[in-house]
Amino acid sequence: TEHISQEEEAYAAARLDKIRRQNRIKAELQAVLDEK
Repeated sequence: TEHISQEEEAYAAARLDKIRRQNRIKAELQAVLDEK
């Protein structure tokens, strides 16, 4: 297994977090649009 530095791990986690947040916002927007 390749060694992953803490810096890379933190970067990856931050990206994942950002993507999850964007997906949640997108889902919430879609839910609002679907209600109309």
